[in-house]
Amino acid sequence: MADIVPKGLSDLLNLKIVLTPSDPSINTGKPLPVLDLDSLHKYSLHWVSSDGNNNSAAAPSSSLPGQRNLATNAPPTGSPAQRGLATNIPTAQAAISGQRNLASNRPSDSNPGQSNASGDITLTVKTLTGKSTMVKVKPDSQISDVKDSIRSSDGLGLSQGLKLLHLNKNLKDEATLKDSFITENATLFMIISAETVAPAFYMNAETFLHPKYDYQYGAADKTQFSRGNRRFIRPCGWMKKALRVLGKYENNTWLGVAGRQSETQSAGGEWPVAYHGTKKGDVEKLCRERSRNPVHQGQNFTPGKGIYTTSSPHLAEQQTESFDFEGHKYKMIFMDRVDMSYTAEYKVPSGGQDTYSITSEERVRPYCILFKKV
Repeated sequence: MADIVPKGLSDLLNLKIVLTPSDPSINTGKPLPVLDLDSLHKYSLHWVSSDGNNNSAAAPSSSLPGQRNLATNAPPTGSPAQRGLATNIPTAQAAISGQRNLASNRPSDSNPGQSNASGDITLTVKTLTGKSTMVKVKPDSQISDVKDSIRSSDGLGLSQGLKLLHLNKNLKDEATLKDSFITENATLFMIISAETVAPAFYMNAETFLHPKYDYQYGAADKTQFSRGNRRFIRPCGWMKKALRVLGKYENNTWLGVAGRQSETQSAGGEWPVAYHGTKKGDVEKLCRERSRNPVHQGQNFTPGKGIYTTSSPHLAEQQTESFDFEGHKYKMIFMDRVDMSYTAEYKVPSGGQDTYSITSEERVRPYCILFKKV
């Protein structure tokens, strides 16, 4: 049944996923990019707006003017030209020079443009799964110079579009590090723009999937389960195909792989379980109609664009299409973990107990793909 994964991803995410690196059906003349967790983030997660204005559920908005200061909740300051140096996109970067650290609520003690003895400053550039690249640049460099350094160190081609994010902002090429309050040892997040990446991928099943953790959920649960100290509504009737996520992030605590006293209880430090489907239009409509008041808002949640999930597998199932595989129809949804401290949770407008959440992008981590015959 491993072939059901590329079939579902191909049909429902409009990608071409193949199981051999040189598939004869794809004649590009170049090696196919390997399907990894970063690619899965990019093509499967749904962007939505926490203010209900959804221009696109598939990609971050390039302009959210007038967003409040993330640390103080005060209106944005500076001239319109200064505020235009970077447009807002949700990430969870913790600190910016001159503002408070979001994680500790302490004032930042770094100064814009601070550099080391060599005159260069060192920056850490991370992908959404935590893979890091260190680059050294001049304090007066522009963002375009930083991107060139990343391409040089990572071997990326010039045709590959890069987005760099810092403290919830998409950094514009013409902005300088000082303009953007980027200092020594700052961390930037890097996204390779979807529109410049080939829509065909080679899926190496041995490195992408983790069959040891595959599981067939039963028809019904009589016991309540907890994950991340929140109710875990198990996806009864679904077949779980596990992704190889162990060791891919800064640690495995978020997944709850250690310290669980029983199967029904939470492990220390783990994130709650959530789900999402593949029908973007349904997600946008749901978010537009919801209440403005969240039932939960994490201390680090940033208003603006974020990633949609729900704690209800039943709701996620309603938000996905079916596809054909070996003469049968199946549905596919994603099983994620979400960091609730970077999340706002809302009641579903139609009533009942179902909720959905909007979370900063790098704090949502798909770790399984679920399939069910319909």
